[in-house]
Formats: sequence, C-alpha cells, structure tokens
Amino acid sequence: MPGISSVVMAITGAGFGWLIGRITKKTDFSQPSEQCVSFYREMSQLDGEASDKAVAILERLIEQDSSTIDASLSLAALFRRKGEIDKAIALHQKVLAHQSLSGELKNQVLYQLGQDYLAAGLLCRAENIFEELKKHNEIGSQSTEQLLTIYKKTAEWEKAIALLCGKGQKKADLERLNSLAHCYCEMADQSLAKGEIHAAIKLYTQANKAVSKHTRAELGLAKCLLLTRQYGESEQYVEHIVETNRERIDEALRILEDIYRAQDNGDGFLQKLEELLNQSSSVDLVEFYCDALIARNKHSALSAFLVPRLDASADIRLYLKWFESLPDKDAVLGHLHYKLISMNEESRVYLCSNCGLKTHMLSWKCPGCEQWETLNQVSGI
Repeated sequence: MPGISSVVMAITGAGFGWLIGRITKKTDFSQPSEQCVSFYREMSQLDGEASDKAVAILERLIEQDSSTIDASLSLAALFRRKGEIDKAIALHQKVLAHQSLSGELKNQVLYQLGQDYLAAGLLCRAENIFEELKKHNEIGSQSTEQLLTIYKKTAEWEKAIALLCGKGQKKADLERLNSLAHCYCEMADQSLAKGEIHAAIKLYTQANKAVSKHTRAELGLAKCLLLTRQYGESEQYVEHIVETNRERIDEALRILEDIYRAQDNGDGFLQKLEELLNQSSSVDLVEFYCDALIARNKHSALSAFLVPRLDASADIRLYLKWFESLPDKDAVLGHLHYKLISMNEESRVYLCSNCGLKTHMLSWKCPGCEQWETLNQVSGI
C-alpha cells in the first residue's frame, strides 16, 4: 500500500494510474489486513484541496470496481470529514456486508460507523456499536471514551459511572477518577435540585472519595450542610476551597456569605473575609470584601483599603469598587462609571485550556470539547 506522500502525489495527478493499480489489487480479507488499515488511516489525514481531489479519484475507482474495500473505506473517511455523513454511513455499511471481512479491519470499520452515527446524532446506534467494541483489546479504550461522550450528551450518569467502574479500568487513572467524581456530582446536583438533600450528600461524598478534596464535591457538600444548618462544617469546606482553588473562590464566597446571613451575623462575615485576605490576594476575595464594606456604608474604610491596591492590580473590578466608594459623582464620572461597568461585563470571559473556546458563562464541562474543569476566567480587561 502507498505511503501518505505517495497518496498525495497520486491525488495531484502525477500517479493516478499507479494508484488505481495498487488500490484495486486483490487482497485476502479473511486475514488481518495491516496494509489496508494503514492506507485507510493515511487517507483520513488528508484535508482541504487534497481531500476534494481524493474524493473524486476514489469515486472513479469504486465505479470501476465496486468490490474495492480499501477504496470504499478511504472514501467514507473523506465523506465524513466533509460532513457528508449519510454517504459515509452507506459506504461503511457496504464494506461490512463483505462476508470475508474479519479481524482488526472489521473492528476498525465498525468503530468508524459508530463515529458516523455519533456525528449524525444517532446515539442509540452508536452506543450499541461501541458497547460491543469495548470488549476488544485493540480498540476497547477508544470505544469506552466514545461511550462516555454519549453518556455526557444524554446525561446518563449512572451508565457513565458503571462504565468508569467496570473491569479493565486502571484504578490509579487520575483522568478516569476525575470523570467519575463529576458524574457523581451531576447526579448529586439533580438530587439537590429536587430537594433531596441527604441523597445529594451521599453522592457528593462518593465524588469526594473518588478524588480526595474534589472542589466541585466540596462546594456541593458546603451547600447541603448549609441547608441542614450545619454551619461550622459547611464553612470548613468553603475555607479549603478559598485556600486551594482560585478559580472557584467566587462560588465558595457566595456560600460563605449565605452561612453568615443565615446566622444573622454580618459583622462576623466581614471579620472572616479579613482573615481570608491575610491568606489570599485573590481579586474575587478583594471584591467580596469591598461589597461587604459598601453594604455597611463604610466608604472611608473601603477607600483606605482599595487605593493602595489599585497600583498593584490592573483588574477593572477594583476600580469599579473604588468608584462606588466616592461620596459625590458628577455627570462626567457617572458616564465613566457606566462605561466601566460595560467594559467589565464584556471582559468577564472564560477560556478553555483544552480547546481554546471562549465563553461568558462558567461551567464544569466545556461545551466545546466536553472536558471537565478546563474553563478558567481571564483576569482583567
């Protein structure tokens, strides 16, 4: 079978006849065909203009010899890359109809058909294929990942947990354990939304067992313990998050504020924030402290606290808080204030560290690549 450079040479017109001869050569498909699988993978790497030319060439090849399996596979791969999923499905099904097809190649074709179904939104069909393929060593891990992708889309967290806890999973795989923890948290969030607090606590605790001191699980436990009036334990979880996870300080502090509000202890909340400021310089923490001062009309204290920090930080939120502490604002300052608020809203952006997606909403799972905990706030404007 030709290498990738040979394929490109043929596609660009230098070796069309040679490619026909090579690709239509008789192959014994009753035995594992490494050459065929290799060619299939190489063809799937082509893109752009080369992909368009490859489609035209392979369509002509199949017209000349409809039994050419490897040409059909390559064309199916290119169809899916071009978004023509129905054509890819038809070609993969045609290849699977060959009675002599077996071994690694058959599993590869089934896997690609599952990918076709997934791209077409036919999730049940895709699930059935990947469920079967996960038993095979050469493609089992890939199929398991595709099943997890399906369960994320369909929010079937119990199935995802069963898969992650199944045989063959590496116990010390940190990525697997983190996914497992998030699945438990998804179920816990659902229980909490329905008011089933004790069920939620059990699920968040399971998540915390999967990954010790898991931030999402600790946030969930803090919420539940607040609702059951276990304020001290709830506060312990919040403090740990403030100390260890800068990206989730905002959520933790909102729970902390609710803890002290539930006890009608606003001054205690202010003192707690001052204690935390001795341990962290997070802008979110500074902003929360400023809000607490503003709520108590301590504008002089706010100005004294903020002004020394303005030169050390370019974060627009601190300037907004300082502006709010000024006692008198004329029309010019009012217009400036409005502009600063607009700039601040526009600048609150979260960036995925995995796929680069930008969004204005923070979530545990990136809506682009669907990876857990990859969205982080971009500081400043």
